[in-house]
Amino acid sequence: MFRTHKQAEIPLDELYGGDARLWSIVEHSLHSPWFYVSVLEGHPGQTLCTMLIVQEVPVLEALLALQSETMKIESVQLVTPSYLNNTDSWRMEGLSELVLLQSADSHCYQFLVECGRRYVDGDDAVQMSGQWIDRRVIYQC
Repeated sequence: MFRTHKQAEIPLDELYGGDARLWSIVEHSLHSPWFYVSVLEGHPGQTLCTMLIVQEVPVLEALLALQSETMKIESVQLVTPSYLNNTDSWRMEGLSELVLLQSADSHCYQFLVECGRRYVDGDDAVQMSGQWIDRRVIYQC
């Protein structure tokens, strides 16, 4: 979840279309992983790159499903809090693979980043037991 405050709003939405709202600051108060997604949008004669900040795996999945000839996900960066990446700070790393592991009553996500490190978010017992009933690759580059 991302929070915005009225005083951080930039009143330029007419330049970007009637419904757009611009913010100079966005607050992120949850200590959970999120994604920085580069999207290529193709238009006749030009390609634009847009960056999206995505909080949840289901939203990333929906974006992946929306890909077409005119909209492609160029790259996905995983942003992890210190407790997940075992350092003393947040870290942004290229995501190589995202897998959902489900057991009968729980689930977890496995993130494989470009340098080969693997992180798990969710019920660690699902991964550790090896007793999952479903293993589904959500993203792979």
